[in-house]
Amino acid sequence: MSQSRNTNAISFSNLNFAYNNRGILSDISLQFETGKVTGIFGENGAGKSTLLKILAGVMSAEQIKASELQNFPQADIGYLGQQITPAWALKVSALVELGTLSRESWSREEKQAAVQEAMAQTDCLHLAERKVLEISTGELQRALLARVFAGKPKIILADEPTAGLDPRHQLAVMNLLQQHAQNGGTVLVVMHDLAAGKTFCDNAVLLANGKVYAHGTATEVLSDENIFDVFGV
Repeated sequence: MSQSRNTNAISFSNLNFAYNNRGILSDISLQFETGKVTGIFGENGAGKSTLLKILAGVMSAEQIKASELQNFPQADIGYLGQQITPAWALKVSALVELGTLSRESWSREEKQAAVQEAMAQTDCLHLAERKVLEISTGELQRALLARVFAGKPKIILADEPTAGLDPRHQLAVMNLLQQHAQNGGTVLVVMHDLAAGKTFCDNAVLLANGKVYAHGTATEVLSDENIFDVFGV
C-alpha cells in the first residue's frame, strides 16, 4: 500500500453488503487518497457506518461482495466506532494503551511513550488515572480517539469523532485529523456537520439509499444542489 502523497491508499470496486437479506450498500466503487481527509455524508441509514466497518475489517466477510477490496494490515488501521461504552472500569491510560496491542514489535517503553503522546494530543492526560466509567461522554470520546492515535496507524477511520464534544474540542479533533493527513496519513470520517465538512475535508462522499450519490472535492460534493437533493433542505 503506497503512502506517498496523492496516491490511492484505499480503493475498491463493486462493493455490496446486505444484512438479513436487506441491501445496505449497493455497487459502490471508490478511491480514497493518501494525504487527504475524506468526509462521508448521508442521511441516517445511508450506509456510512457500515462502509467504515467493512474497511476496518469488523464486519463478517461472508456478507461482503466486491470485485476488488484491499485487505490492510490491522496495525495500519485505527478505527473509532460510534457510541462505544466500556464494559469494565479500566483506567483511562489502560484504555488508551489498548491501541498499541497490534504493535507487537514495540518495547514497553515505546508503548508508554505512544500512549503519553496520544493522550497529550487529545487533551486527556489529566484523566490518566480516572476510571472510564467515571468520566463524561466527551472525555470518553477523547480517550477513545487517543486509543486510535496511540497505535500510530497510517489509516484512520473515524465514525462521528466529534460526537459529544464541546466546540473547542470539536475543533481540536478535526485539526488533529487534518494534521494526520498532512503528515502522509489517510483519514475517512463520517460526519453530519456539513459546514465542518466543507472546512476540514479535502474530499467528500455523499451516500443516498446505500449508493454513491456524489464524490469528489468537498466543495463540489457538498453543493447546495446536492444537499437539497439528498437531505431535502
